[in-house]
Amino acid sequence: MLRSGFHVTPIRPPTVPPNSCRLRITLSASHSPDDIKRLVDALNPWLSDKHAKQSFVEGHAEQSYVVASKL
Repeated sequence: MLRSGFHVTPIRPPTVPPNSCRLRITLSASHSPDDIKRLVDALNPWLSDKHAKQSFVEGHAEQSYVVASKL
């Protein structure tokens, strides 16, 4: 993610259940819609198809909020 220009940090046990981890992604009002689309595009290869519902808008994959809550 850092190579893609995003500082995304892990959340590890004991904060999350054992044998799992999450990603901490913090958005702010200074992020543009294009920033969000680039973030989703960068995350897309790591999302499993069973959680991802994809539609393509302007060439960018947009994931449902359900996926974000499962990260």
